[in-house]
Amino acid sequence: MEPVIIMGIIMSVPLSAIIGSYYYKIEKLRVQSGQTMPTEERQLLKQLLAQNLELKDRVQNLETIVTALDRAIDDQKILGGKL
Repeated sequence: MEPVIIMGIIMSVPLSAIIGSYYYKIEKLRVQSGQTMPTEERQLLKQLLAQNLELKDRVQNLETIVTALDRAIDDQKILGGKL
């Protein structure tokens, strides 16, 4: 009885790997074709992506302002030290 159980366990590992791989490929194809997402969620995703791009632009603008202020402060320290 034990050899049968052991062989069942040994054979189930590759079988589960094959089935898992097949399931993964099917789900990947569904996602790529857009079948899994309802239209409301797609619209929400588009809005969030647009908002994300807008926020990235704002962060870049803030980085530009901060680095410009840092340079101005550094320039004032250099000029102040020489005078």
